[in-house]
Amino acid sequence: MIAGNHAEAGHEGTYWRREIEPWIGRDGIEYVGPVDDVQKNALLGQAEAMVVPIQWDEPFGIVFAEALACGTPVISCPRGALPEIVRPGVDGFLIRSIEEGCEAVARLGTIDRAVCRRRAEEHFSPRAVVARYLDLYARMRAGLARR
Repeated sequence: MIAGNHAEAGHEGTYWRREIEPWIGRDGIEYVGPVDDVQKNALLGQAEAMVVPIQWDEPFGIVFAEALACGTPVISCPRGALPEIVRPGVDGFLIRSIEEGCEAVARLGTIDRAVCRRRAEEHFSPRAVVARYLDLYARMRAGLARR
């Protein structure tokens, strides 16, 4: 299942029409379009994995943390912040090729969904993020006071 928006124009729109759209409706591939938070949580919570083979240096990507919060393993590429979010073999897999992606899908049974959820709670929840900010501010303030 493919969920979310897609480009209509430009190179990305051409790619969608040429490479993705012809597969919709075949081999169980569905496109549900953009989804709201309630729909996204339901889709992620029921998914075996969230597969997003990014081709850009994602600065964070909240959707990856959202997937983990739903207990859903992530399969993506080791670009941008993904190596900081996904621990290979623990909460998902970081892939570099279609072959590695197929291997990752075959290994999904080795991932504990409760560990994915715990990862999100411990590292990406509001409580965890606020605590890190407060720690950072305290360290910065301490460093400024020493000057």
